[in-house]
Amino acid sequence: CDLGDSIQRTLHSEYFQHLTVRLSQLLLSDTPPPWQAIESILFLLQGAASNITDKTSSLFRNIVSLFPRMTPHNTLVKTALRLLGYLSDWFREQPDVLQAVLPMILDGLSQPSVAASASLTFRDICGD
Repeated sequence: CDLGDSIQRTLHSEYFQHLTVRLSQLLLSDTPPPWQAIESILFLLQGAASNITDKTSSLFRNIVSLFPRMTPHNTLVKTALRLLGYLSDWFREQPDVLQAVLPMILDGLSQPSVAASASLTFRDICGD
């Protein structure tokens, strides 16, 4: 393990912490946040979803628990569903967390505008 790897691991955890705090602030606010602000955080999380460590797993639990509070904007829901699909391997190790997001996935299957995204997410979580 070299210095670069150590720095990356340290910053990785701090990065997740920052995104978790920011997403919590947005979704727990008294005023509805712009969906674009939430979506930008979800995009950032997608890039990091394949590298969840023991330290960041609890942060992802917090993030996923906030999903039911999201505005049901079609673009935002598609992005959220895509992130959930990226988290499929993690869900297999944390199946209890699915309770928070399963309604979003199942509701998405009945909405024509997000049904394709929901079905891909459902497939990813259930396994190929």
